[in-house]
Amino acid sequence: MSRNLKLGQIESEQKTKIAKFSGENSRLFTLVNDENQIFINKIEYSKSLSELSIQNPFNKQFGISQNEISCIIFSQSENEIVNGCNKGILTYWDISTQKVVQNIKGHLCGISSLSIFPNDNNLLVSGGMDSQIKIWDQRQQNNGLTLRSHKLSINSLMVSKDGRLLASGSNDGSVKIWDINTLQQLICFKESEWPINCVQFNPVDKTVAASSEDGCIRYWDVNSFNLISQTIPDKQFIYTMKFCNDGRQLYSAQNFSLKAWDMEREGLLLDYIDSQWKCILDINVLDDKEIIGLTTQNQTGLSIFGTKIININNEQHLYRNQSEKVRGCQNNQHSYERHSVNVLKPKNTSNTIILEEQGPYYQCNNNHNKFLPTRQIDQRINHESVIQEEDIKQSCMDLIITHDEVNLSNFVIDDENKLKFKQMDQINEIQKDHSKVIQILNQRINYMKPIIHWWSNNNIKSAVNAINQLNEPSILFDALIMCAQSSKFKSIPMEQLPLLLEKCKILIESKYLSHIKGGLLFCYKTFTTYRDDIQTIKSFNQMSKIDLSREERIAKYDKIVEQLKFIISMHKLTKLIERNKVEVSELAKKLQIEMLSLLKRINQQ
Repeated sequence: MSRNLKLGQIESEQKTKIAKFSGENSRLFTLVNDENQIFINKIEYSKSLSELSIQNPFNKQFGISQNEISCIIFSQSENEIVNGCNKGILTYWDISTQKVVQNIKGHLCGISSLSIFPNDNNLLVSGGMDSQIKIWDQRQQNNGLTLRSHKLSINSLMVSKDGRLLASGSNDGSVKIWDINTLQQLICFKESEWPINCVQFNPVDKTVAASSEDGCIRYWDVNSFNLISQTIPDKQFIYTMKFCNDGRQLYSAQNFSLKAWDMEREGLLLDYIDSQWKCILDINVLDDKEIIGLTTQNQTGLSIFGTKIININNEQHLYRNQSEKVRGCQNNQHSYERHSVNVLKPKNTSNTIILEEQGPYYQCNNNHNKFLPTRQIDQRINHESVIQEEDIKQSCMDLIITHDEVNLSNFVIDDENKLKFKQMDQINEIQKDHSKVIQILNQRINYMKPIIHWWSNNNIKSAVNAINQLNEPSILFDALIMCAQSSKFKSIPMEQLPLLLEKCKILIESKYLSHIKGGLLFCYKTFTTYRDDIQTIKSFNQMSKIDLSREERIAKYDKIVEQLKFIISMHKLTKLIERNKVEVSELAKKLQIEMLSLLKRINQQ
């Protein structure tokens, strides 16, 4: 299969604002347009995706909502679809009859996210702009359970494959993991202040991935509450993510690109597909690593594309122990209780049970609601007394073994032993610094592997596109030096050189001389490679008739010249030249003098 194949198109005069596949390996999807018309379509193909056709089982719109639809999802059985609207109302549709089954007032304002339970067709989770999460049982209609912990709008929800855990991502920058049976918040992950736009459970173990608006994907172990890995922040917004069925790879969809990651290996980039598709609404992963995507290219209608994932870094890797992964399926009450904040205080309401704060237990006075089990007060008191004792022991152990917060030398009074313990503290600090260096180096290697793969296989465009996504100076240095020292430098498309020169500015503004030198070397390589061409075409242009292709080429050269002019006038470059002592100063001076000389010759002509 082609790596950038357009499989089909649904023509429409209306903008498609939502499109959603029904589930894993499913060929059924729904879309919603600006007029809140709902369509259900099916993708049909026999052996190859290239033979794909799109069918509308109803030969028309499935239904139309009276309210503005904000999100939509299929039920587990694919017999119903449920949509949320901007007024906080949930609408259940029966697919066979095309009629509304029920409307439920779910949230105080717009519903922003929906998730189904993989093992129960009657349960649904909704998240709203009111920062609330609600769990609904269709059999009990208006009796919903409310979780309150996030501070801002909920952007993404997902229930784990076994139906025991719920992950929620919010505009407050946090990812929270909940125990469905007890409604206890197990842990809150918050590595940055950027809003979380997508959360995904790994289908084979208790790990969760979350993407934020800084373009970074973070991957946590729910058992140990540790951050396993994260990718480098990307300037492209991540629309959606999906794990493959075996959990080994994670796919992220951005404007004009699709990426495959190995999150077990320091966020290793496995594949990068440069596409022409923008505004990717949803993707679906098939068994043989083929991916189908739904996009809106021109904001009207819907485009369907397909691609095949290739694992560039296909060497063998030892994943975390399988017993470590499966252990998350077992409830560890001590661990859960230790990370809870407060015991729940239920409100006596007629229709809704509202959970005010995080905690493992609650009591329900509503006899009709049998959704969750209640616990006896005496059992809770006994359990909490045991936990308090465990917490005291754990706190003592933490105080002894945590060198990040406590130095051993602080506890020693006599000078002779104090010196020994200071040496031990210094060794611990060196070990921590060494681990950080190893982690940074591994990250640099992981990002460079696919770039080197494409470069060595003459796929220069993909390599350069990947470099243009980078903002980390150390990795930019590696990539740009590789380009500058390669014999294939002139194979870089001219229209992409100005973007790479933009990246050089990041290096030149760095505080490290090695980075600055790398940025200047790339600039000087660009200048010396195209200096004669620029001078020739400028002089030839003044003596010849206008030619469209030559005009386009001149426009490309002009963009390169503009970038180089800006670089030689940078304040940082002037300061480097004034030092006049280091090798970097000589290179900066050489670039500036020769570039000014070229500009003078061009202007004279």
